[in-house]
Amino acid sequence: MPPSRPFGIGPPRIPMNSNCGGKNPSRVTTTGAIKINMNKFRLCLGASTLSAATLAGALLWSPAAGAETLPGTIKAPTQTRAAPMTKPSIPSKVETNGRRVIALGDLHGDLMQTIRALRSAGLVDETGGTWIGGDTILVQVGDILDRGDHELAILRLFRRLTKQAEKVGGAVYVLNGNHEIMNVAGDFRYVTAAAYKEFDQNYAMNENANPKVMQTVDGARRELLRPGSKYARELAHNPTILQVGDTLFAHAGVLPEHVDVGFDKINERVSGWMDGRYSTPPPQVLNESGVVWNRTYGGEPGDMYGPQGACPILRKVLQSTEAKRMVVGHTPQEKGVNSECRGQLWRIDVGQSRGIMGATPEVIEIKGDTVTIIRAKK
Repeated sequence: MPPSRPFGIGPPRIPMNSNCGGKNPSRVTTTGAIKINMNKFRLCLGASTLSAATLAGALLWSPAAGAETLPGTIKAPTQTRAAPMTKPSIPSKVETNGRRVIALGDLHGDLMQTIRALRSAGLVDETGGTWIGGDTILVQVGDILDRGDHELAILRLFRRLTKQAEKVGGAVYVLNGNHEIMNVAGDFRYVTAAAYKEFDQNYAMNENANPKVMQTVDGARRELLRPGSKYARELAHNPTILQVGDTLFAHAGVLPEHVDVGFDKINERVSGWMDGRYSTPPPQVLNESGVVWNRTYGGEPGDMYGPQGACPILRKVLQSTEAKRMVVGHTPQEKGVNSECRGQLWRIDVGQSRGIMGATPEVIEIKGDTVTIIRAKK
């Protein structure tokens, strides 16, 4: 009998199809840790099967390993919590001040596809490691973790780009998605073998590493992601809901009940749980109608425009927040980025990770009232 899901997080999940096991003529086999210097920052990528790619010389990529498990259940974390950090400042609303905004969907551990998306929007140079986007505001709607092999490499990349963008008047915001919530809670159902190894290598570089932690497959990951730990504290700086000018961003979508609670409160409670100040996450990221879980805006069968449809719900949210549109990820769109509700809803999860569909990356650009879809070159 399987143990219960931590905190009862989210509805039971149906695994996505993965086409990452197809033929790859450039695939090579290697062993151990591979360290690549990419514009003076190091990516430690551990995997057993890798494909060659050109990125700052030679960047080796490992496709997401294997198929996902069926919707399962795991045990809630029981580790001793780290001492709480200083309370981070989490933005709920920022102004554009005339700057363009780029919105990027779910990444799921696929570094190469992430860089393709960023390059398509003119945000990074050819190496993928240097910000050239000027004063652009980049918003990534969550789900960096799971289903892909290079989660920490992507987190490092965004950390680097954030610092570079700030120096030239730009900004980078990464939201928390349901997979960030799941991992901090110890739900590792969608982790690849190479992603476990990436965390193992990161933990092993710590001079205070406990050898006992490495005795289990998920030991290092659990130690680095539990509430109050190294990477949970990093995620604690990310908003869960963010309004940029007149555009509202959330991983799955904002409902009227979330507006009633307040974005500041939801962001603060999620952050406080991640950094160790609160013992449990707020219900707004736990239940089926949660801001990182609901499928209201995902485009599943139903009458979008009817009295009980998504569009009337969206209009109520937008009126309450004085926003013109909402941008969501979470539900992969097989036909690419698309819009509903007369341009008030934009769905940008195209399943670009090779742990999902391996689709060609797409982003949207928002300039004033104009929204443009940008597709990466093949």
